[in-house]
Amino acid sequence: MCLLVPPILAFIVHLPALSASLFWDDGALIVSHPRIADPAFIKEIFSRDYGLELQLRTPIGYYRPLLLVVDYGLFQLFGPSAGAYHLAVLLTFCFSCFLLTAVAMRALGAQGWGVALAIGCIAAVHPVRTEFAVFFMSMPDIMIEIFILLMIANCLGFLGAWPPILRAVLAGVLALAAGLTKETSFLMIGAMGAALLVWGVYSSSRRDPLLQALGWTLGLAAAFGFRYAGGVAMPFALRPDASVLVPLGNPSLPTLSVGSSRAVAGLAESLGHLVIPSKTVFMSVIPETPVFAAMGIGLAGFGLAAAFVFWLIRRQRLFEALLGAWLAAGFASLMLLCARDYPFADRYIPSGAAILALVLVIDYFWRRWRGQLGVGRWILAVALVVYLGVLATFAWESTVRCRGIRTFFAAMADDNPSYYFPRVVLANIMLLQDDNSVLAAKYMNDAIALAPDDPKVRSLGKSLAARYIAEAEYQKGLEALDWSEQVLLK
Repeated sequence: MCLLVPPILAFIVHLPALSASLFWDDGALIVSHPRIADPAFIKEIFSRDYGLELQLRTPIGYYRPLLLVVDYGLFQLFGPSAGAYHLAVLLTFCFSCFLLTAVAMRALGAQGWGVALAIGCIAAVHPVRTEFAVFFMSMPDIMIEIFILLMIANCLGFLGAWPPILRAVLAGVLALAAGLTKETSFLMIGAMGAALLVWGVYSSSRRDPLLQALGWTLGLAAAFGFRYAGGVAMPFALRPDASVLVPLGNPSLPTLSVGSSRAVAGLAESLGHLVIPSKTVFMSVIPETPVFAAMGIGLAGFGLAAAFVFWLIRRQRLFEALLGAWLAAGFASLMLLCARDYPFADRYIPSGAAILALVLVIDYFWRRWRGQLGVGRWILAVALVVYLGVLATFAWESTVRCRGIRTFFAAMADDNPSYYFPRVVLANIMLLQDDNSVLAAKYMNDAIALAPDDPKVRSLGKSLAARYIAEAEYQKGLEALDWSEQVLLK
């Protein structure tokens, strides 16, 4: 019965999501998608760049056919029903919380059921996971978490009665599914596969882990084969040379110092969001302030993580070793995105792995020092309940903010005074939908002050021109169009 507590908590806390509308990338994937209603679209899914499904409809190097299969299936069954899509997303999130609890309970044994329950409950109500429970566009991240948890469960012997060869086949199928879901799976499963290979070398029963590592490798290779056959290149942002270093003759990329500092700052921000509960989620800007020896800090951190994983393997702690590899690779992918100056988002955090690791660390130190600290089990339980209450309150508020496009982007703008993007979205809404020239001018002026030459900011000139032309003010419309195009001529 304990396994049901986290998914029930997750469903209750994120209940407002069921009355949310479809907007942002969800609108492009579902409401305004030009092909999703066509039954023949299913034949095209495995040969499409994911960028063609988003608002700009241009290739970006992402390949996520499994999400499109789910999208296609839901649309054929329910049409562009916001309630149906949000229910599917929320139930998927609830299943992930259930699975996280079950895997932790199996790994920790009968004595660790309380710790496993705490892990599941925190994962169910932590506000950094709100996007997983609300947005269809965030489903690849939670699907990756589910596939990885199933792979770990397979390694831990959930299917112990199965022959090793069948478990290896299952490992390959799960790795293939993950590779067809999101690009970060190559980093995460690659790191976990390396840990499993080392485990196989030092384990007394080498056959099973080596077979599963082989299954993971073949599964990822097959996923890359699908990508290659579909003509989709790996995304530029996840290439370490493109994200941190500066190829000669390309001054548009960040310098080594700035790229490294953004990466370290992104790691610090994600850790802060994990430890300190807040309703401030969604996207934000990583500052460009150079951090002294940032590259060294990053390399030293991952070197220590690799050494720690190796130490866990030598101590025969397979679950903790796989968890460490998953966590390190997840943060590595987040840091690469931040280094490339992508906006930070909580959905990039490997939150399932991070919550697992944080609770296990806290439990380790509490067991070791509880005598000296004088903290009893009941005091710890009360503190946990209070903490869960705070997390749930923030998660509820964050979910409410996600119910509509105006409240969502207004919250993003309020939380990020130096970020122009939400102001651009709000200015467009005020100009083209709400006919609110006062708020449109406010958001537009704020966006121009923050990023006067950004193409997205300049694109507001086209919206303003449409407004002027509709009011027969043609000269002002021409001036707005001229201002919009100036940045393109520079």
